[in-house]
Amino acid sequence: MKQKTSKQSNLPKRIIIALAAIAVIAVIAFGVTTAIVRSQIPVFDDGSELSVIELTTNGGVSYEWNYEFENSDIAEIADKTSNVRDPEVDGGVVDLRYVIKGKKPGKTKLIFRYGSFIDGRIEETRNYLIEVNEKLEVRVTEQN
Repeated sequence: MKQKTSKQSNLPKRIIIALAAIAVIAVIAFGVTTAIVRSQIPVFDDGSELSVIELTTNGGVSYEWNYEFENSDIAEIADKTSNVRDPEVDGGVVDLRYVIKGKKPGKTKLIFRYGSFIDGRIEETRNYLIEVNEKLEVRVTEQN
């Protein structure tokens, strides 16, 4: 009867340890990613994650983005943040981020208008379709 060498007897243990390590890494990687996506952006049943609208403007100009829902009973702007790309530059680009929150299931349109608050002139319009499912998860589709 042959005796197993230490290399042969350790091989199954090494394989098990390697598989366990891969499984732990996979759980951590996918679990953390899913948690981040789900906590920041609601995910629709089909996997889409588009409940955020991002627009840009320039600081120090007489233009601003205004929005209007066709039916404000369906959805609302839950959060608006702005980030100046380069604070050292006067009149630099400002990124605006609007998070849409579902209030009840349905569809509505959301219209953003970029215009002058001095003379009311509209320079740009963006149209979005907002869909809210039964779980109040939101999908945003640009209609331009």
